[in-house]
Amino acid sequence: MLCYEKTILCYCCCVEILLDVNLFNSFALK
Repeated sequence: MLCYEKTILCYCCCVEILLDVNLFNSFALK
């Protein structure tokens, strides 16, 4: 997946994006 890139920085960015998407979805579902 895109999350598993070659740098820790890219992985952290991906984690932040996933967390943002999860927060957005949780608000959208309410």
